[in-house]
Parts: sequence; structure tokens; C-alpha cells
Amino acid sequence: MLRVCGVGAELGTVEVGKLADLIVVGANPLEDITNVRRLQLVLKEGRVVSDKRHLSGAVPQQEEVQS
Repeated sequence: MLRVCGVGAELGTVEVGKLADLIVVGANPLEDITNVRRLQLVLKEGRVVSDKRHLSGAVPQQEEVQS
């Protein structure tokens, strides 16, 4: 379908050089569909538009990274 629309080279898979709209959730939505509400990271067209990983402790705070 993407080839038919003429965007197969830019969309369809997650890889370097392609555009991506992705969400990362805090738990498996297949186990509980409400887990899709636990957004940790949102990417729109390959750019981070929301990053809440630091709130859950999934990513060290900037102060913790510096030594």
C-alpha cells in the first residue's frame, strides 16, 4: 500500500532515514489495553515530542549522569 501511495521509501519500517510516529508505553498493552495510557515517549515524524521516561526512573536524571 505504501508503494502505491508513493511513500514506501520514507515510511513502513523503523530504520535510519525514515519518518516515524511511535509511542513507547510503560507496560505491555497486550496484557492490559489500558497500558497504552502509560506513555513514556512519543515520536512524531522522527522527532521526540514528549519524553516522560525520567518521571518513571527509566532514564537517569541529568545530574545522575554527570560525575
